[in-house]
Amino acid sequence: SASRRGVLTLHGGGRQWRPHVHVQDVGRALLATLRTPSAALTGQIFNIGETNLRIREVAEKISQVFHEHLGQRIEIRSDGDSPDLRNYRVNFDKARDILAFNPLASMESAVAQLAHGLEAGSIDDSPTTYTTNWYRNLLELGVVTELAGTSHPAEMDEA
Repeated sequence: SASRRGVLTLHGGGRQWRPHVHVQDVGRALLATLRTPSAALTGQIFNIGETNLRIREVAEKISQVFHEHLGQRIEIRSDGDSPDLRNYRVNFDKARDILAFNPLASMESAVAQLAHGLEAGSIDDSPTTYTTNWYRNLLELGVVTELAGTSHPAEMDEA
């Protein structure tokens, strides 16, 4: 992890845009949806988020927050350009207007919460905290294939 190694590597240069939201705000958005009259929800799709940022901006915020809160320097490296330049910039206005939802957590506060959790040991640095590593672990354990109803990942391609 960046906190352990002091290095955060950006794949594809970090130019890609991504929406961001804290999991607690997702829960608040679900509650706001439950409180909204069903007539206002019918046929609607809502984007829930706090902000859209380039991946490089997220890395810079992580580096800044870890330095300010923990005194830890995190170097940002790029592994060069990537053929995957997908961008996801979404508008959150409908959630605000129809659901009366406004996120409370900023990217900075979420990163600070993560930094303090890692420092205090309330968040562990294990495979369960890394999506890709956790999925690999689940594949190795056979849990993912059980959920998919197959005995091996290759069988999903053959079906």
